[in-house]
Amino acid sequence: MHRSYHFVRALLLSITAFLIIAITVHFSPAVALAADRVHSGRGHGSVPRLKLPPEWTPQERWTFGEIITGREADLKAKYGGPAPGAAGAWPPERYLSPQFVDAISARAPYREMVPRQGVQISSARFTNKL
Repeated sequence: MHRSYHFVRALLLSITAFLIIAITVHFSPAVALAADRVHSGRGHGSVPRLKLPPEWTPQERWTFGEIITGREADLKAKYGGPAPGAAGAWPPERYLSPQFVDAISARAPYREMVPRQGVQISSARFTNKL
């Protein structure tokens, strides 16, 4: 009897842990989007199943895709251009709008999709003051 009690207890604890993890993953938008990207075969940086604001530029859409999957959005690595000292000669793809930053930091559903570790954007230039 003692041995079967421990077996049943361990089984119930395992099932409980599995259910907690399954519910957490199911209700986490960023995890769901990342999983959808992996399973759908969509490319690096695409944002599936979410209607993004039409005013977002392609680089803002790519940046948001990187953010919600927990990666650094390095616009120099993606779009090229000179070093930071020559920011005036950067390609226009390295520009992000203040409206984009406002959306991902203050507007639902975008702010809820930002991972706990926050936002990492490098080599970007903003069109106006934030």
